[in-house]
Amino acid sequence: MNTLKMAAQIDWTKFVGLQKIDLSQNMIHELPSGVSQCDGLESLKLNDNELGDLPEDIGDLKCLKVLNLNNNKLFCLPQCIFKISTLLELTVSDNLIKTVHKDVGNLCDLTTLDISHNKLITLTAGVGFLNRLKHVNLSNNELQTIPHELTTICGLVEIDVSCNKLKKLPCVRNLIHLKIFKANSNQLKNLPDFSQCRELVVINVSHNLIEEIDSAGLNSQPFLKEVILQSNRIKELPSDITSLSSLQILDVSSNNLSRLPSSIVDFPNLQLLRIMNNPLKNFPPQFMKADTVRLLGYLRERFAYELEAMIPEDDHSDPVPVARFSLSQLRRCGGLVHTNSEEDVPDEVWDNAVKAQVVVVNLSHSKQFLSNRVVELAESLMELHLVDTGMKELPPCVGKLRELQILILDQNHLSDLCPELAGCKYMKELSLSCNRFSEIPLVVYQLRLLRTLVVSNNKLSTLELAWSGLLSLQNLDTLNLSNNEITQLPAQLGLMTHLKSFEVTGNKFRQPSYQVLSKGTETVLAYLRNKLPEDKKEEGGGLEKNEPTSVSYFIA
Repeated sequence: MNTLKMAAQIDWTKFVGLQKIDLSQNMIHELPSGVSQCDGLESLKLNDNELGDLPEDIGDLKCLKVLNLNNNKLFCLPQCIFKISTLLELTVSDNLIKTVHKDVGNLCDLTTLDISHNKLITLTAGVGFLNRLKHVNLSNNELQTIPHELTTICGLVEIDVSCNKLKKLPCVRNLIHLKIFKANSNQLKNLPDFSQCRELVVINVSHNLIEEIDSAGLNSQPFLKEVILQSNRIKELPSDITSLSSLQILDVSSNNLSRLPSSIVDFPNLQLLRIMNNPLKNFPPQFMKADTVRLLGYLRERFAYELEAMIPEDDHSDPVPVARFSLSQLRRCGGLVHTNSEEDVPDEVWDNAVKAQVVVVNLSHSKQFLSNRVVELAESLMELHLVDTGMKELPPCVGKLRELQILILDQNHLSDLCPELAGCKYMKELSLSCNRFSEIPLVVYQLRLLRTLVVSNNKLSTLELAWSGLLSLQNLDTLNLSNNEITQLPAQLGLMTHLKSFEVTGNKFRQPSYQVLSKGTETVLAYLRNKLPEDKKEEGGGLEKNEPTSVSYFIA
C-alpha cells in the first residue's frame, strides 16, 4: 500500500517507504520535522489544514513530485519548497499569500503552478525560469500586472489570470502551444494578439472593458472552439470572424452591439450563440434568448430579406423615431425595444405596443423611467429587460404584470425588491446580477415557479437565513451566487438536488475548495449533503428553520 490518510499524531518513521501520503482535512496546525526520512515520497497532500509554515527538512525530499497545500493559512511560500528540484505540481490555492519569492524559479521541472484564490498583488519575474511550466493558475488574486517573463515560456498550455485587477497583459505571441486562455473579470481594454498562438481552443475575456475586436489575432486559429466575450463594451463584430471554422461556442451577450454581421450565420460548427442584452436595432427580443438553431434560422431569414434595411443606419433626425415602432413593426417583432436612449418611450409607442400585445419590453442601457403604462400589457407581457437603467427601486407596477415570466434587472443600484413582485406568480427567470443586494429579497421565495435565479456580483455575505427559502423553490434548476462576499455555505443547500447549475465561485468561503467547485454542481451538492447528520440528508430532512449547519469559514 503506497497511500496513507490519517488524522492521528504524526510519526514520520511510520511512513518510511510510502510513495504517497495524504494528510488533508485534519486541522493540522503544525507539521513536525522528520519528513525527510520518507526519502521515496512522491506525493504529499496537506490541503485543508491550518498550516502557516512547513518544516525546513521538507526541502530535502529528493523524489517529491506533487505538493498540495490548498486551503491553509500560508502568507507566503516557505523557502524550503524552492529546494525541491524534482517538484512537478505545486498547488497553494485558497491561502493568504501576498508575495512569491524569486527563488520559485529554482523549481526548474515544475509543470503545474496554482496560486489561485490568494492575496497576490504582484508576481515575481522569477517565474520566467520555470521553462517546463504548462499550466499556471493565478485567478482570484489582486494582480495589477503580469510579468512579461511569464509569457516567454513557450511551452505554456493553459493560463488563467481571471478575477484580478489587470488593465493590460504582456505580449502572448510567444505562447505557440497555448490552448486555454482565461482573463475574465479584469479591466482589460484590448484583446491580446493571438496571431502566433495557433493551438488555441478556449478564449475567455468576459467581464472586461474591451471595445474593439481585432480579427487579425483571431483569424489564424484553426482549433479555436470557444470564445467568451460576454459583458464587455464591444460595438461591432468583424465580418471575417466566421473564418474560425472550428468555433462551437460564441458568447457576445451584454455588450454594445447594435448590429450583427451577416456572416455570423456561416459558422459551420457553431452550437451555441449568445447575443442577449445588446442594443441590437430592430431585433425581436424573443429571439435574443432563443436556442441557437432558432436564432440562426431567424438571422438567415432576416439577412436574406434584408430586414435590417428597413431602418436606415444614418437616420438620426428624431431621438425617438416613432416610425420604427409602428403597429405593424411591433406586431412583426413581438416586442418593444427602446435601448440606449435618454428619452422616455412616447405615448404613441405605448399605444402601438398595447394594440400589438407585445410579449417583450426591453428598456436596457437607458436612464428612462419605467412608465406605469407597462401595466396595460399585463395580459401579454412575458419578458421585461431593465438592464443598466440606474434604477434604485423596482416600481411596484411590475407586480401587476401577472403573465411575466422573465425579469432581467442586471447592472442597477437595487438593494431590495418591492413585495408587489409576488404578483408575478408565473415568474420563471429572475436576474439581479451586478446590484447592491446584501441578502436575497424575501419576495423571491414567493415565486414558486422560478427556474433560474441569478444574484451574482452583489454583496451577499451570508445564506444562514436564506437556505430554507431557497429549499422552498422546488422548480429551481439554476442558482448563481458567484462573486459575492459569502463566508459560509450552509450544508442544507446540498438538499437542493433538483439544481442542474449551482455557481458559487468568487466568494470568501474556504470550503468547499476550488477543486470541489470545479467538478460541477452534483459534486458540490454531494459535498454539502455529506456535512449533514444522516437522518437529515433527505430533502427537507426535518431541519428546523433556524438550526445552523455551516460547513465552511473564512479567515480574513
